Amino acid sequence: MNDRNAIPLSGKRALVVEDTPLIAMDCEESLLELGFAEVVVCATLADGLAAAAAGDFDFAVLDVDLAGQSSADIASVLSRRSIPFVVATGDADCARSVPAFTGRPTVTKPYSIGELRDCVTSSLT
Repeated sequence: MNDRNAIPLSGKRALVVEDTPLIAMDCEESLLELGFAEVVVCATLADGLAAAAAGDFDFAVLDVDLAGQSSADIASVLSRRSIPFVVATGDADCARSVPAFTGRPTVTKPYSIGELRDCVTSSLT
């Protein structure tokens, strides 16, 4: 699937914060296929916080639960920096109950490239 013409992503950078290696790799591959120029992947809360605070990102995919720790602080940093993000979770009801995730597009794992594309499109247009 090559949707590079669907959304203008040339030169854009994405952050993926995901602690499950296979899901992180799949998400990274999907974002690159959608046309992102670069994808930075972080697997821990500390690395995700540092990247969200200092990185120059246009979009992020944020796993709700990072090895038993909530990623709500990362969501708050992204929000303060006006970086749009999608919440990735195995439990959408749980994600909706956390204020930092409220109102954000949510994909339920396992999600497809189409679902991810829809979130990117709605967030960046």
